[in-house]
Amino acid sequence: MECKHWKDCNIIGGGCCSLGLYGGQPSLGVCNNCPKRVELTIFGKIKKSINKIKGMGDVVEKITEATGIKKRVEKIAKESGKSCGCGKRKEDLNNPDLLINKTFYKK
Repeated sequence: MECKHWKDCNIIGGGCCSLGLYGGQPSLGVCNNCPKRVELTIFGKIKKSINKIKGMGDVVEKITEATGIKKRVEKIAKESGKSCGCGKRKEDLNNPDLLINKTFYKK
């Protein structure tokens, strides 16, 4: 199961819900359909904010956030006293005149 509220507690066909929903021990099917389910996969994290994506810059940012790359790069940039350039890169990649943004991120 890929939900941040799910933990395996040796229940056949189910598990434990840290929110205590469905008696605290939902089946996989119930958990998969729960409105409070929070996916842990990279694509799940990206999917939650898909409506906010303006262009390829936002996609790159979401992927780096989901994989932990963004935090690591920001830490290194802070320690070195230099800018990571993430904001500028995001802005450049969100340019509405780029072909990929014209194709996939039309307004």
